[in-house]
Amino acid sequence: MGRRAFRFFLILCLLLMASARVGRAMAIEPPALVPAKSAIVDDIDNLMLKYDLDQRRVVLLHDYNAWNRAALAFNRKYTGRDLAKFPQLLAAGRAEQAQLARTLKQYNTQADTFRADVGKLRFKPEAARVIHGLCALAKRLGWSKAKLADLYNQLITLDSEKDPDVTPGQIRQIWQDIAKESLDADIARDAATGRGPTLSPSGLQTNYDDCAIFALSNAAGLPYSVVAGRAASLISQENWLSVKDRSHPQQFLQSVGLNGGEVITLGEAFGHAAVIPSSQFAATISKGQPVMVNVVPTDGRSAHEVVLCKTFQHDGETWYEMMDSYRPRQPLYLSDKQLTAVIRESGVTFRPTPGTTPRLLRAPGAQ
Repeated sequence: MGRRAFRFFLILCLLLMASARVGRAMAIEPPALVPAKSAIVDDIDNLMLKYDLDQRRVVLLHDYNAWNRAALAFNRKYTGRDLAKFPQLLAAGRAEQAQLARTLKQYNTQADTFRADVGKLRFKPEAARVIHGLCALAKRLGWSKAKLADLYNQLITLDSEKDPDVTPGQIRQIWQDIAKESLDADIARDAATGRGPTLSPSGLQTNYDDCAIFALSNAAGLPYSVVAGRAASLISQENWLSVKDRSHPQQFLQSVGLNGGEVITLGEAFGHAAVIPSSQFAATISKGQPVMVNVVPTDGRSAHEVVLCKTFQHDGETWYEMMDSYRPRQPLYLSDKQLTAVIRESGVTFRPTPGTTPRLLRAPGAQ
């Protein structure tokens, strides 16, 4: 039975419940996600379609949330109650149920049309290669349909946040300022009152390009060897890479490193990775979730993965504590303004799967 047919089957079941009872309203799926601007072909037709889809999704998301609130209220009021002795309440429940069914049918029709229109967006060749290649690899590895869908959603929403107007010279100055301000006693004192998880560094990065391995190890509390081993296994099975790279995955990791899509896939392999825009960094960290961020390092051109683990206020501005694998024992502090200048793309959070995600043997924050 197809997804839409199954929904209508549920509605039918609700309407045919025993005469003295009212059926339970079921939760519905949110509207499809719209791919990030950096992933799609940037011609005028494609961009106008994305703009239209972004506006329509806001409306659909409002309808989705409104229906779920109404369904929750309906279930609290009627589910499980024998209304044989309350004919007026039974009639009211059935009337509400019929209205919910009509609203659901309308939402499903709009959501199906919306999903079809999202499918009309054209991806950039490189983005399509990464997204579809990683999803195909995860499917070969036996991931569940739910896990595959989640991976695809995270991959298409990873977006560029790099400011094209920031020059390499400005980048170098910002990192010099960060190094100096991280020794400031007043900033350190404010950082001590900040909110966020306490992390234990998994090791010291040397001259290899394996910063993403360290970042995920640090953010998730995973041993470096566990993350590196899984990453090497993924690289060895990425059939779009050359035979040489697949045959020597460790060398590839050390000389090339992982792209954003591979970091997400690696995170999903251990638990749940979620893409979030920079506007949500402070709120996410405050809830106890570190954020992995791809930043432009001092050379102003390449990329480096770090972890934001605390957020705090200093002089009326939002600041972050950053763990850098090149100096894991030395906390670095940067303002939201500085982060905006050096960031390259959306952040990625990680949530472990209870009972299945391996952990560091030492406690968080231990030396």
